[in-house]
Amino acid sequence: MNEELRQTIHIFIGIAVIGLVYVIGVENTLGVLVFLLVVGVLFSNAKALGFKSDFIDGILERIERGVKIPGKGAITMFAGMILILSLTPPIYAITLISILAVGDGFSTLIGRNAEVKLPWNEKKTWYGLVSFIVFSSIPAFSFLGFEGIAYAFTLGMIETIDLDIDDNLLISVSAVIISYLVTKKI
Repeated sequence: MNEELRQTIHIFIGIAVIGLVYVIGVENTLGVLVFLLVVGVLFSNAKALGFKSDFIDGILERIERGVKIPGKGAITMFAGMILILSLTPPIYAITLISILAVGDGFSTLIGRNAEVKLPWNEKKTWYGLVSFIVFSSIPAFSFLGFEGIAYAFTLGMIETIDLDIDDNLLISVSAVIISYLVTKKI
């Protein structure tokens, strides 16, 4: 598995989804994401039932972490983005998706080999947390100003909590809840 490639794809997908929102709108982007989620779930089930494809198996070998559910990361990322786009105002949705993609991607890229672990979660590092906050603050600030940085910081802290929930879902659900509390526009 190539973690750098995996996280680069994670970041790229988030940026592409933000681009889709600008080009085809929220509703059409939701349609694309729902389609991709359904395809991902069908593909995952087929793989779990023993479906073989040299092309697909080669891709999974390069980017999959060896989880029990093939394509779990992509499925949870698409589900999280659908949740965000469905339940938050558009400017918040693109901000939160940028934090999900950029923050989570860079925290893994930079933090995974660091040695100084967080005292509250030995699976996470200070470099990862700081990377999450710094790199996701850049697009978040461009969309929401200092409020975007507050979201980046808060979601970065939440991402470090060890709840045995996929980060894509933990960040997305937390983002929707926080956005609701801040805007009350759901």
